[in-house]
Amino acid sequence: MKIPIKTKPFSNLQSLTELRQFIEVANSSSFSKAAKNLNQTAATISSAIKRLEKTLKTRLFERSTRSVRLTGEGAIFYESCVKALQILEKGAEQITIDSQEISGKLVISAPTDLMQTQLSFWIQDFQTMYKDITVEIRVSDSLSNLVSDPIDIAIRYGFPDDSNYVARLLKNSNRIACASPKYIKEHGEPMHPNELLKHNCLCYKVKESVDNTWHFFRDQQEFKVTVNTKFSTDDSSLARAWAVAGNGIVYKSELDLSDDITSGRLIPILSSYIGSKSPIYVVYPGAKNQSIRVKTFISYLFEKTSNI
Repeated sequence: MKIPIKTKPFSNLQSLTELRQFIEVANSSSFSKAAKNLNQTAATISSAIKRLEKTLKTRLFERSTRSVRLTGEGAIFYESCVKALQILEKGAEQITIDSQEISGKLVISAPTDLMQTQLSFWIQDFQTMYKDITVEIRVSDSLSNLVSDPIDIAIRYGFPDDSNYVARLLKNSNRIACASPKYIKEHGEPMHPNELLKHNCLCYKVKESVDNTWHFFRDQQEFKVTVNTKFSTDDSSLARAWAVAGNGIVYKSELDLSDDITSGRLIPILSSYIGSKSPIYVVYPGAKNQSIRVKTFISYLFEKTSNI
């Protein structure tokens, strides 16, 4: 069934130009400023607004010698215009992405474990789809300086402290405590967070501090335990490897441990408790002048994480 499209009163490209002119006048509260911003004459802007008002049969602006402000009807129309142009621009951007050849170098920084357990396979699939893309991977558990370092995208756990970066939530997850079947057989399984004090816990360093305070939640109660450790490292994948080898209990994102749990190499413990939140973000310097390959890869990441 075809849905009939109403083409009036805005049925040509000139109308779209007039909508942009209207928005600029509203934003600047001045015909002359709008004209300057659009590199047009004030007379051109004024004529466009008059045509709009005639088409809509209503006054959009209250004019005085000192200022221009929206009328009530103008304010309603402004909100609709902004939303409409955002939709049009998003559609145009997608068409541009789809029609351009995606090629060039993509520099990606990601945590060690996440790269080994998930991202490396996703990147291989991405390169299969876009054969002209070359990828450089930088593995790090700290947030690299995206301005001084030539990195296009960083994938990190937790929201970055630096407000200069754009950070978009890829996936919510929680931390989970796990141990190998061998460790549980030899040392027993803790049933309460406080029982972790009797066990060897495998910790990793975050910003030079050992992450040995573990948080668990149940029935709106928080259980905070400062665990004992004989092993600590700044490489999170090493902590996971130690756990698989039977050297202790590890407390990491469920995304990092999912393959080991599925294969039986690790067993979740304290399953009646919820671990700390461990959201994963895609972080990049800014959205302005972003390359097509970066935009495409970010969209691809969202597609992949929506399926896990």
